[in-house]
Amino acid sequence: MDKYTGIIGFGSIAKIHSRIMYENNNPINFVFTRSKSRIQKIKKFFKKEFSYVPEIVNDCNIFFSKKICSLVISSPPSTHFNYLLKAFDRKIPVFCEKPLFWEKNTSFKELEKKINIIESHKNKN
Repeated sequence: MDKYTGIIGFGSIAKIHSRIMYENNNPINFVFTRSKSRIQKIKKFFKKEFSYVPEIVNDCNIFFSKKICSLVISSPPSTHFNYLLKAFDRKIPVFCEKPLFWEKNTSFKELEKKINIIESHKNKN
């Protein structure tokens, strides 16, 4: 059985995660970026670094319709919570590169609420 890995967001940290995943025989198969204009740059990076190009989409629903077995979230912190829940709803294990509290202007009460939702999610992984 093939294990397909997805990554959300593709800035400088995502490049590091992509290298680590590739070196551990778990290459990125799917990339989600909200910026349509970044798709060509992402393709060039993968072609140059790894000699392959993953499927890259700029539609979240299309991305989450893929057969993803593990997910790296490298998007801006303000997006992490929603992507975590989408992944958990689909029973996808997640590595999230920044903690939720990294989001600017998040109150302790808001953070506690998000953590409780994550903790109580039946598919968290």
